[in-house]
Amino acid sequence: MGGLEPPIEHLISMGYKQPTTRPIKISHNVYVVCSQSVVIFDTVKLSNLLIEHPKPAPAHGVTDTACRAQFAGVQYRHSKQHSFIASGISSMFMLKKIIAAILLPLPLALIITGLGLYLLWFTKRQRLGKWAATIGVLMIVLFSSTPVSNLIVSPLENHHPTFNVDKVSVNYVVVLGSGHKSDERLPVTSQISLTSLARLMEGIRIYRTNADAKLILSGWGGADPVPNAVVVANVAMALGVPKTDIIKEPRAKDTHDEAKLIKAVVGDAPFALATSSAHMPRAMALFRQQGMNPIPAPTDYLVKNSPNQSPNLQFGAYNLRKSESAIHEYLGLVWAKLRGQI
Repeated sequence: MGGLEPPIEHLISMGYKQPTTRPIKISHNVYVVCSQSVVIFDTVKLSNLLIEHPKPAPAHGVTDTACRAQFAGVQYRHSKQHSFIASGISSMFMLKKIIAAILLPLPLALIITGLGLYLLWFTKRQRLGKWAATIGVLMIVLFSSTPVSNLIVSPLENHHPTFNVDKVSVNYVVVLGSGHKSDERLPVTSQISLTSLARLMEGIRIYRTNADAKLILSGWGGADPVPNAVVVANVAMALGVPKTDIIKEPRAKDTHDEAKLIKAVVGDAPFALATSSAHMPRAMALFRQQGMNPIPAPTDYLVKNSPNQSPNLQFGAYNLRKSESAIHEYLGLVWAKLRGQI
């Protein structure tokens, strides 16, 4: 994709109006786009704005030549510095994702089990190998059991009450992003993950009970060329939400980014925050740290009990999913505290 002009449709999907001039190449893969603002855009990282500058407003508008003269030289020196900073942030972001992936129950258990098997088969450290293999197998058994998975995820899911639409009114409903695959072979409702769909459904439920409310959808694309916010917005429109009531924020890579970027839209006004119940404690802490006033709207519950249901002991992949969701959130809380984000 390097060397290509940034697609105008992508910029429009990010909230920028149709540029009045063509993109101007100022470096390999880097262009200046004159729109409502001057955007320095990297075609290799389509989801990432390297830097943004307000566009001056001379009497007769900004011409292609004026844009190049005023921004392509001096401002690009700033953009290179910003790109370096962004690269550092991206490295930290990737480090966080790698650490979290390794410390989740199943990967960690497989690593420990594999280490034990290696020691048993290829070394004389038989006792240590037996202990490692046994611990790894026990981890899989415990984390895939109903009692253990419910025990660790329930405190997160029950931390906040559900949103009562009869007692609370808001002007903004924020739906945090989750996974998606922009596979055009599939109906749009199948392109987002079940988690993302559950969050959107809760957001729409609240949106429909609040006249004049706006639905704010966030989430970047990751490896997918289309941001999560855009795909979820397409689902929302397919379900009857008018395009004029949707605000997209496709730049946020994680919950901390979402809080910072969405603050520019809602300020300190109260708003409904729709996300998974296990994710809600961390999301609320990050948004409040920005001086915002979120009202929790938890959804996507993993622990569900029927009335008078007796305790049961079952093992399965769904229980392992509950355990991984809980561990992911506990790790996220620790990381946010270490980074001073909450």
